[in-house]
Amino acid sequence: MRMFKWMLVFGVSGIMLGCAKPIEQPVASRELVENVIEKDKNLIPESYWVVLDTGQTYEQLQVSIYQITLLDLYQSASGKLCRRFEAQEINTQDSPEIRVACKQQTDNAWYLSSPAVSDLTYDLNLGS
Repeated sequence: MRMFKWMLVFGVSGIMLGCAKPIEQPVASRELVENVIEKDKNLIPESYWVVLDTGQTYEQLQVSIYQITLLDLYQSASGKLCRRFEAQEINTQDSPEIRVACKQQTDNAWYLSSPAVSDLTYDLNLGS
């Protein structure tokens, strides 16, 4: 009986010590979201800011040689107001490209975001 008591004490102590170890935090090796804005390069002309702010989903407009279709307006994880849109070159059969524009809170200007996660592709094989 005494031996059982000591085994129980040591067993419970061992379990408690194992649970007291802090959880290891994962370290990201790649940024999922580009947080750098090249202001001059990615600035959307001011004449389109109102459309990005107030345009309806699926509203279309022509910008230069592109047909733009507005998609969803959303709040990003960084707190910025963003909008997805499709850009398709007019008179081509190319697939439309999905892009994201985000509004800077400091100057209310809209900037194109660099595509990061959306460019990743995965070959998923779930078996035969």
